[in-house]
Amino acid sequence: MATFPPTKGKSMTLGSNNNAWCAYHRAKGNDTEKCFRLRDLIEELIRSGHLRKFIDDAAQGRVVVPKVQRHDSKELPGRDEDQTRVRIAVNTIAGGFSGGGVSNNARKKYARSATHETYLVGNTSFSPAPDISFTAEDGQGVLPHDDDPLVIQVQILNCDVKRVLIDSGSSADVMYWEASKAMQLAEEQLQPYEKTLVGFAGEHVEVMGYTTLLTTFGEEENAKTIKVRYLVVKTPFTSYNIIIGRPAFNALGAVLSTLYL
Repeated sequence: MATFPPTKGKSMTLGSNNNAWCAYHRAKGNDTEKCFRLRDLIEELIRSGHLRKFIDDAAQGRVVVPKVQRHDSKELPGRDEDQTRVRIAVNTIAGGFSGGGVSNNARKKYARSATHETYLVGNTSFSPAPDISFTAEDGQGVLPHDDDPLVIQVQILNCDVKRVLIDSGSSADVMYWEASKAMQLAEEQLQPYEKTLVGFAGEHVEVMGYTTLLTTFGEEENAKTIKVRYLVVKTPFTSYNIIIGRPAFNALGAVLSTLYL
């Protein structure tokens, strides 16, 4: 399915961290979890369908994580058993335009720039905004709600779109195909999108394209209109018309409370 790269001797290093080991390149200097080449290879295998059984097993909790061997040349003095235990990173798959863009190269460039420009965070100033808090008054007529999702209504074009889910865990703003047809959006309004979205169970969601639409949140004096770039997806089963993810929610400058809906 995939082959290891040829080894270049024990002297080969991938970085400055001699205690880190890349199981793919079989060399010191970088962690396996941070290997960009291995990530790209796994993504290619997923797209080609070779990892389908593994993804299905992971969704059913049938994956057994193998033991990882450490390749440290020396044991550092003073380490106890807990400190030498290998930590396993559990990553998630994200899609959409966040994280630098659509292509792998764009996301790598974004990750590198974020690493080198971390020092700018301390000097970054945000736009003035009022302090936001939630009080017991916000819960009047709401509690208890049995952990219901936060579902709202928005205005797009001349349509009142209901069943809009606010999901801060989504890296993309999503509009479902049936909703776009009900809004009478022409297929010519969709820009091409070459990638796919991958769900938690490993299923690939067909993306028809993307479109940018003015979307109004709230009513009257509390209304605010922003541009939202929606990925239009086609799936047979959905409970919502739109999913508002982090990009639009951050542009809106809003704060989410699932407790008070």
